[in-house]
Amino acid sequence: MLPHRSLSLMVLFIWLAFWLRLVNLGFQELRADEGYSFPYTQMPLAQVIPALIPVGEEHAPLHYLVLNVWANMAGTSEFVLRYLAVLPGVLLLPLLFRWGRRLQGEKLGLLMALFAAVSQSLVWLAQDVRNQYVMVMFMTTLATLLLARAVARPSVTRWLLYALACALTIYSHYYGVFALLSHGLFLLLGARRLLWQWLLAGLVAALLFAPWLAATLPGWLGQLTVPGNPQLFDYLLTVGQELAVGPAFDHPAGPWVLALAAALAVVGWLTLWQRGQRPWAALLGFWLVSTAVTVYLVLLRRSIFNAYYIAPAAPAWWALVSLGILALAQNRRWMVRATAVASAGIVLTAAALSLVHYHGNVVQYGRYYGYRDIAAHIADNREPGDVFVAHFPDPALTYYLWDVDIPQTMQPASFPADTAVTEQALADLAAAYDRIWFVPAHHSPFWDPENIAFRWLDYHTLLEQVHQYPRLELFAFRPDHAASRAMTPLNETVNGQLRLAGVRLLVNGASVTTESLLLHPGDELIATLQWEAVAEIPRDYTVFVHLLTADGALLAQHDSAPLWGTRPTTTWQPGEMLLDRHVLALPTDAPPTAVRLLTGLYDSQTIERQLFTNGQDAVELSVGVVDGR
Repeated sequence: MLPHRSLSLMVLFIWLAFWLRLVNLGFQELRADEGYSFPYTQMPLAQVIPALIPVGEEHAPLHYLVLNVWANMAGTSEFVLRYLAVLPGVLLLPLLFRWGRRLQGEKLGLLMALFAAVSQSLVWLAQDVRNQYVMVMFMTTLATLLLARAVARPSVTRWLLYALACALTIYSHYYGVFALLSHGLFLLLGARRLLWQWLLAGLVAALLFAPWLAATLPGWLGQLTVPGNPQLFDYLLTVGQELAVGPAFDHPAGPWVLALAAALAVVGWLTLWQRGQRPWAALLGFWLVSTAVTVYLVLLRRSIFNAYYIAPAAPAWWALVSLGILALAQNRRWMVRATAVASAGIVLTAAALSLVHYHGNVVQYGRYYGYRDIAAHIADNREPGDVFVAHFPDPALTYYLWDVDIPQTMQPASFPADTAVTEQALADLAAAYDRIWFVPAHHSPFWDPENIAFRWLDYHTLLEQVHQYPRLELFAFRPDHAASRAMTPLNETVNGQLRLAGVRLLVNGASVTTESLLLHPGDELIATLQWEAVAEIPRDYTVFVHLLTADGALLAQHDSAPLWGTRPTTTWQPGEMLLDRHVLALPTDAPPTAVRLLTGLYDSQTIERQLFTNGQDAVELSVGVVDGR
């Protein structure tokens, strides 16, 4: 039986961990990798493994199988999908306590559980649909406890339970193997007589894992073909801060807290070694170091990297840090004991600040990009003839648009992107649909590094609207054949050669009417003019769009040959319609005033303005005011 005080503290730590992992659980959006798991919840369970093997999935499959069963029972909301990670994230605490108590008593177990409860890195992982990281931490800690029990009182049942835990560890995440290898080192130094039993248990686990290994090994190797260029010091700093303070600890003191925590871990390891607990020292040291080294070596052959790849070593890390604090606290000198208290306080304070940042600013530190708002806007505003074009294979978009009734495709359709193929595909889409919704991959440009898709749409179609979200943008484009329905008609002719058919106005990406403009200092005003060549045009003209104050002073302007200077008017063919965009930036110190928005043309050589059929050298597009507030 646990003493009442220890039991009360453990209950408190478990509730604290549970609460920290529930905060914003459903508010945060799914990130791309989380969205990748979603389609596997929509298929029969028996089809999950056959669906994973052909794509060369490099992650162990237990996550997908458990998530499929869970989603079919509980649903597929963000909260529900993530709750499956909360459970092992919280249940890890009593396992750590049991392990710490076996290793050096209840104080160590309590300290390990406390650090795990408030670790921002572990909280983040326990709020992720990709629950394999919390699963592998849970399973490696469980396997370590089962190993200790089997060593204390060997039996076939205990070794079989240990073998099952080992198999589940590898099926959770491959990096769990380093914890299992550290078990062999533990036995080699402390219970060599049982080494053969451990090898037999490992053989059972390997046989259970062999079918998956045989089916997916080519996929693993295929992931190691794009080398990264990691700098060792930067790598150690990154993964160290991930373990010690979490990625949300955005403070210059981060490296110093890491140095303190690392020093405590070294003290903890030396204490174990010097006190005759060398098997445990070898286990913890090998578990931590071998994981860190392997992640670095993989990075040399695989450029994709996230700091939380080090997470499978987190139980060993927090065990060593906690051991170091207790070792200092047990010293006879009061200054050393005070150092232990101060060190624990610093690590916990850093964890608290990291959690405040993480939960308090989900846009910067959490998972909030704008997917949910994008899907809602499209669902509320879609019309017959609309299509959604993804810019790259973003699984999160797939999740949020899953139930939105709109045709969906992607351009470029494959990697590496082919310019001619992509442009032809977009031209075909523009001919087939009346409006194209598009989310550019500015934040993830690897799929289309030359921005072929956005550049083509920006040049050949009418920009109807732009919506800014925390980390994403949503654009709506109208192809030529549908542009007129989104424009204010003007029907003004110049020299019997050009007709100004219409105009579309946007202020900061939002559509506005031409009847009355409301502007503010620093606003961006976009005027898209629709021109038609009525006859051959013998001279080149420059288009101007001017914003004038009430007294006629020029407040903002954009003068350019049509289509950003790429289509001189002498190249226009009779009957051709062109969309000509002009961007005006209002000064940040623009005074309150009434304004008029005018457009016209002048001869590019003589600067002589051309007259419209009404005898004026400019057409008034809109009137309005600049509000200085």
